[in-house]
Amino acid sequence: MTTTSFIKNSIVFGASVIGQSHVMNGTCNQDFFRIKKTKYGVAMSVCDGVGSNKYSQYGSRAASKSVMKVFGLYRKKRISKDEIGKTIEKYYKKYVKKKYRSAAGTTCLFSFIYTNNEVIVGQAGDGVILIKEDEKFIVFQNKTDDFMNEVSALTCNHSYSNWKIKNVKFDQSVNKKLELLLSTDGISEDIIPEKREAFFDHFIELTKSNKESSLPDTLKNWDVPGSVDDKTVITFSWRG
Repeated sequence: MTTTSFIKNSIVFGASVIGQSHVMNGTCNQDFFRIKKTKYGVAMSVCDGVGSNKYSQYGSRAASKSVMKVFGLYRKKRISKDEIGKTIEKYYKKYVKKKYRSAAGTTCLFSFIYTNNEVIVGQAGDGVILIKEDEKFIVFQNKTDDFMNEVSALTCNHSYSNWKIKNVKFDQSVNKKLELLLSTDGISEDIIPEKREAFFDHFIELTKSNKESSLPDTLKNWDVPGSVDDKTVITFSWRG
């Protein structure tokens, strides 16, 4: 796959809207996302500040920033795959200002998609990563999986979290496709397991429409009763 074809054939969008609970309480959106599209690939991060933490919005921003830093470090072979989670936390703690470190917990989901066909996804804490490689649909981690009881959110007050990080198959042949969705639990908690693939397909179609307003409009008009949390999502679509 050439750099030109990868950039030309991939579409990535993100959106984040404040939840009604925060509107009513006069607090800010504690979620944060970043997308970085470069000549050597795409990095995506979705982070959800821990609601009970006073400065969680600073934590989610710092974690997203650290993901982008590590995206470059791994490409340059300055760290190994096994060091990705630890290095994300290292920079997260560096980027959170000292006055906020006592209460800046956050979850962190990310994906690195490189033009050399390597894809890495990782997760610490709640939220969901959904993947479709051709017609094979993958829920990266279920909340019922054993690891979800072990993986905690990032904080500045403890050693490194037990990340779940893995490589995903990526075939760049003609007519092959790769699609991903990363979302905070403000969205993932509202989707029943049996509807996940339909939900995924719908959001990917919004991405393919190439209209930047589609995702935020969908989140603003979220019609699940009782859903009051912040909502953040990134969608990625590539076809060879």
